[in-house]
Amino acid sequence: MIFTSEIIRCNVPNKNGHVYTKECIEKTLENPVIKEQIENGCFFGGFMEDYREDFSIDVSKISHVCKDLWWEDDMLYGKFETLDTPKGRILTEALTSTNIPNMVPTGIGILEMGENGTKIVKDYTILSIDIVKEKT
Repeated sequence: MIFTSEIIRCNVPNKNGHVYTKECIEKTLENPVIKEQIENGCFFGGFMEDYREDFSIDVSKISHVCKDLWWEDDMLYGKFETLDTPKGRILTEALTSTNIPNMVPTGIGILEMGENGTKIVKDYTILSIDIVKEKT
């Protein structure tokens, strides 16, 4: 099943007080490895119970593959396809009965303190785009 979803709104604090600038996310998406993974249909994401504490990809949770990414102003959107995996089948069922799930980029980066206690994300690398219960 093909579906589209919002992934991240840039340049505004999220619920955790983190600010991802559009330039930061654009830079990580220019990574040739990510571009190649999307082009070759192997930029996978998982159906997570919660945010990951580590940054390894648990193949038992893979549910979808990213087919395309694009910007509309400061919002990053993606086109995804569910996979025929245990979590992919759960996702397909969820998509037929409810709204689009909460998609979030999972990655690693450096936080710098900004004004008003916000944390500006720097040198960010996206590892995957995952589904979580609640968006930050």
